[in-house]
Amino acid sequence: MTSLLLAAVCVLAPLAQDTTAADTAARSRATVLEEFLAQERRTVDAPEMPARSSLEALASFDSLTAATYLNALRGVYDYQIIGFRHRARLFRWQLVSSVVIFVMVLLLVIAGVLLSYLQFRRGWNQLESQIELSAAGIKLQSSVIGLIILVVSLAFFYLYLVHVYPIREII
Repeated sequence: MTSLLLAAVCVLAPLAQDTTAADTAARSRATVLEEFLAQERRTVDAPEMPARSSLEALASFDSLTAATYLNALRGVYDYQIIGFRHRARLFRWQLVSSVVIFVMVLLLVIAGVLLSYLQFRRGWNQLESQIELSAAGIKLQSSVIGLIILVVSLAFFYLYLVHVYPIREII
């Protein structure tokens, strides 16, 4: 960016010093400004800090144009700073919330494993199964309940690890 501007200023500077007409100097300034703006349009995604030579070239233009450009550039940098701070806050919140969710999932899985252990222990001596369907609800007593609870708990944990918890590189 600065090399193009510097080359344009070096090539056009003798023209601006020509005593034949002020028209040539005004045209060279306009050409330098157009080339500079074209370069800026190409680097819209990642604007760079202007080099000293480009600031000197801007100073050669009228003060309103230079001030407007610098204010716009300052606005772009302020916007990038605000966006960076916002993304940093989002990443901090995501870290905290993922830790809380992970702890809750572990507590649910541990509770499921403990309940399945208690059902295995209680149903170890009980070989018969009992199922009651009524308007109040369903009542199921079996030694298989512990196995069902264990399978559901481990399936929940597996689905959490596969679909919610995977860490992917974002950069």
